[in-house]
Amino acid sequence: VGNSVFFLHGPKNINIEWRTDSDVFKRWMHGNTGHPFVDANMREMLNSGWMSNRGRQNVASFLTKDLKMDWRLGAEWFESQLIDYDVCSNWGNWTYAAGVGCDPRDSRRFNIQKQAKDYDPQGNFVRLWMPELSAKNGSSAHAVLPGALQSMWQYDDYHATGKTQRKNGGGRGDQTRSRGGKRGGYQQGGKQSNLGSFGFTRER
Repeated sequence: VGNSVFFLHGPKNINIEWRTDSDVFKRWMHGNTGHPFVDANMREMLNSGWMSNRGRQNVASFLTKDLKMDWRLGAEWFESQLIDYDVCSNWGNWTYAAGVGCDPRDSRRFNIQKQAKDYDPQGNFVRLWMPELSAKNGSSAHAVLPGALQSMWQYDDYHATGKTQRKNGGGRGDQTRSRGGKRGGYQQGGKQSNLGSFGFTRER
């Protein structure tokens, strides 16, 4: 595996087209996606520096599979916020969530609504971190809000494309990893792609 966990195509060397939309990323980052279970977990981390393992899996799945955002942005944001941050666990788990890491399944995705109702059936966790939903009773607190970010999930993006990339022996191309800063940045043909390039700063 080595340092492949820091590269876009990950240890499995899979070519997936990722987005880098700063507005979308900011909404995820600050817990304003309009999907309460995602937003509550993101706000918990932003305010406390911690998030449950279940929450981490769900928000990572949502960023990578539903929003199709560059998974490395999520990994860097977690790195900047978590008080229990560990390099191997963080980057390894993000490659796993993105579908480019060590996972026998090509298209693992969390159903956010089902997860919310399974692990927060009464909506207590969501209401704790989202006071604007305090008037919502029970599981109704998990209803997707007006103006919510829309899912872009397509199974074939991860299943067929990944298999084609491996079959054709596609590589990481001209991607290199720079050495500057705490973890450095990511350069794709000379174009910087990290939190700094979006104007984000470490807030903890």
